[in-house]
Amino acid sequence: MKTSIPALLLFLAMCRTAGHAQTITPSIVIGIHALTLGMQESTVLEQLGTDLELQHLPGSASSSWLVSKKVGSIYKVMGNVTFDGHKLTTAIRYWEIEKSSSSSLFYAISDATKSLEHEGLTTCRLFTYGASQMIDAPTGGGSASLDTKEVLIDCGTKQIKITLHLSDAPGVDPSSIEVAEWLQSR
Repeated sequence: MKTSIPALLLFLAMCRTAGHAQTITPSIVIGIHALTLGMQESTVLEQLGTDLELQHLPGSASSSWLVSKKVGSIYKVMGNVTFDGHKLTTAIRYWEIEKSSSSSLFYAISDATKSLEHEGLTTCRLFTYGASQMIDAPTGGGSASLDTKEVLIDCGTKQIKITLHLSDAPGVDPSSIEVAEWLQSR
């Protein structure tokens, strides 16, 4: 994808929402299902399970589920949901981005930030992160580097995370980008 990081940061800096008070309970939509914090686990899983695939993720004290949709012969990850005490505490939606499509990236960011504006979330902070690490190359060819760059729009219980991964590992896509919308209890 030919989208530059400075152009992305400029776009995010220009994103401002009208200065009105929050009037709508923050929610997140996965597939066609609107989820809000505190919903009962059984209700959320029943709703999502009507048209999406759910996979329990073992290994934590919380109840966590991967949400995906079967498209042809593959499964496309749509998001995650996590429950504590049988109540929804985290919901993540991954926005679809077509490979090598700047307009697809723009619309994913635009649609994710529109949900902040629609819900009146105007007291937000902008953060940027960067990290580099060495990883084992998946093809067994020694080690490779993985650089991660992240832009976070933090509006309290709701965040937008834009993450860019850059790698020099052989046989791995040298760059990938992800736009995720988070709803999380704090």
